[in-house]
Order: sequence, then structure tokens, then C-alpha cells
Amino acid sequence: EATARMAYLPPEFALEKVGSVGIAIPGGRMAVLDEAGTIHDNPGALGELVYWGANVTMGYASEAGDLMHGDEFEGCLQTGDIARIDEDGFFEIVGRKKRIVKVYGNRVGLDEMENMLRAEGYSVACIGKDDLVTIFCDSASFEELADLASKKTGFPKRVFNVKSIDSLPRNESGKILYSELSAWL
Repeated sequence: EATARMAYLPPEFALEKVGSVGIAIPGGRMAVLDEAGTIHDNPGALGELVYWGANVTMGYASEAGDLMHGDEFEGCLQTGDIARIDEDGFFEIVGRKKRIVKVYGNRVGLDEMENMLRAEGYSVACIGKDDLVTIFCDSASFEELADLASKKTGFPKRVFNVKSIDSLPRNESGKILYSELSAWL
């Protein structure tokens, strides 16, 4: 939807900014859009990554008449990625917009939750609905993982439903099949 590139990581930052998608390409602009619809480009901002540039598609055509619509996107692409802007203005993808739940009115990124638990050495996958996060794990007890998740997030243990699983379902490229996990609920 935005040709081959929206961002790049300048080579001099390759080691310092590992995991960052970098900054907008020349001629482009990136920012984040919060839940209230406000655009932010300041350090610390978190929201859906938005990109503006001449390389954004004009729209989609499924029949010849669709080509008459003109520039439907007006050079703006809402990516569906949740990003954080670091102190130097570099963007880091922290999750997907569709992988967000609300717990006691607070946005919880399921991808961020997984990354936090993986950093502690656990092999996990998280799914959820508002006020309940289900953590699938192949190597920890309910108490152990619920305690850790509660401690890391500040939410009570009852928010976390820990399920033991022999192995996380994955596709051929190694990505977790969340749809198969949803069937376990």
C-alpha cells in the first residue's frame, strides 16, 4: 500500500537502534495516531503508525470503474501497526492494532505482553478479550506465570487465564496460529 519502503534505519544507528524500523524515507512523514484520533510525532508517543507520502496507493480497483475514483487515500496510510516513538524520533513497532484488548479501561497490547514474558524466558502466546488475557505456555505453571504477568503489568492475577499447551501451533514460516488458540477458549 506504500510501495517498497516507508522507513529506513540510517546505517550509523544499526547497532544502537536494533528493532527499530527507523525514520520516514525522504519525502515521507510518519507519526502515530492515538485512540482519540490525535496525531503525535513527539518522543514517547504510542499509537497506530501513520505514513504520508507520494508512494501511498491511490486506492483499490476491483473493476474498471474503480479507476475513476481518484486518490482515495490522499497520500495517507494507516498501517494497523502499533508503534512507539523513541527519544530520538525513531519508530519501533510494538504490536498490531487488532491485537489490543482493554483491561480495566487500559489498552493492553498482546504482542507487548508476549514480548515481556518471552524476555523472562517463557515460550508463550497471548490472546484475549476485554478484561481477560489468556496466556498459552508450554513450560510454566498457572501460579508462576500469573504472578509474573500481574507483577509486570500491575493488574490482579484474576485478569490472566494461563493455559498449558504441549506446543504452540505454528504455520510453515513459524508464525503462531492465533485462530487455533482461540478454539481452545
